[in-house]
This record gives sequence, C-alpha cells and structure tokens, in this order.
Amino acid sequence: MKTINISGIDIKIYSGNIGIVCSGGADSSVLLYILMQNIPSTLHIFTNGNSNRSFKNITVATQIVQKCIELTNNNNVRHYITFTKAQTMDSIFDHPFEWINNNQIDMLYTGVTQNPDKAVYEKFSVPLDSYNINIRDSSQKKSEHPTENSYCPWINYDKQRIAKVYKDLGLLESLYPLTRSCEWEKGDPAPDPGLGHCGECWWCEERKWAFGKL
Repeated sequence: MKTINISGIDIKIYSGNIGIVCSGGADSSVLLYILMQNIPSTLHIFTNGNSNRSFKNITVATQIVQKCIELTNNNNVRHYITFTKAQTMDSIFDHPFEWINNNQIDMLYTGVTQNPDKAVYEKFSVPLDSYNINIRDSSQKKSEHPTENSYCPWINYDKQRIAKVYKDLGLLESLYPLTRSCEWEKGDPAPDPGLGHCGECWWCEERKWAFGKL
C-alpha cells in the first residue's frame, strides 16, 4: 500500500484486486480517475442502474469509464452492471460485496462524501430529511473504513472539497461535465431532465453549492 496526497487529502492506494463503486456522480468519478492513474492491476468497476431512474446512471457511468480510459491511457478495467427496480444500499453494494465474500476483490473503494454544514443545506429548497438517507452533520467524523474491506477516502470531506480536487487535477473542463449527480425519479414534480440535471433535487442543489454550476 502507498499513500498519495491530493488537495490535502491522503488517499491510500491498496495493492491486490481492487474494486470501485461508480455511479457516474462527481465523487465516484474523480476517485475512479485517481485509481486508474495509480493502480496497475485490473480495476473492477461496479455500477447499479434502476428503472425508477430510467437507468440513466448506467449511460453516464459508462461514459465516465470511457473518459477516464482516455485521460489516463489505462484500459485495464472491467465494468460490471446490475439492474434493479429501485436504488437501495443493498442494490448498490450486494454485487461488489459478493465479490469480496468470494475473495475476488480485496478492497472496495466508494465515493461517499460528507454532507455540507447544516447551516448550508438548510437553505436548500428541498429538505434533506425528506429523503430516506442518514443525515450526518459535518462535526460527526466517521472512519474511512466502513467495513474491513471497503474504503471511503472522501468520507469526512464535503463536495466543495471534491470540487477542489477536480480543479487541482485539471478535470473541471474534461471529466466534470460528463458526471451527473441528479436523483430525479419518475413522478417528481420537475420535468424529466434526460441525462442532464433537474436543478431542483437536493443533490442538484448540493452540486451547485459545491461547483458553482451543474
């Protein structure tokens, strides 16, 4: 294992068989780029698409993988896609953790980030507590290792810090525009944004706060 530092964040680069969950969002996409720059062995990429969101993240994540291959000149990757009706934590992690349990991968990276300060997200037009997710204030630090075989280098950094990572790596004009953070679902009041951003969900507002643009 080695440690690299990007934008003041220490990121551990593990050896062995490595996997990463990539949704096509800004957080996991830049982490994928960093791993593809630093891991010589085959990188296993896991993406879950769900029908409630019209499987859009599959299209986006595939474009991200292709762009990272172009930017890093590393095509030693395998991309695995699963399909479910709804997105849940189980649907996202069941497949990669099955690989862990079968000793097919040794470490799974995820791009989970910290929420903005409560004073920030309380100004968003959509309340965070209207979603079925765990709310964690920025003062509540977490272990970077949620389980023995999973690693979240961004776990105690919010999306503004991720925006700095993009800037410092020179990816704001190349990789960032391909990412998608929108969580629009069928039945939401906003019109279907296609592969773009609805601009109205909590995640769109967080993205605008962090990057200054969708």
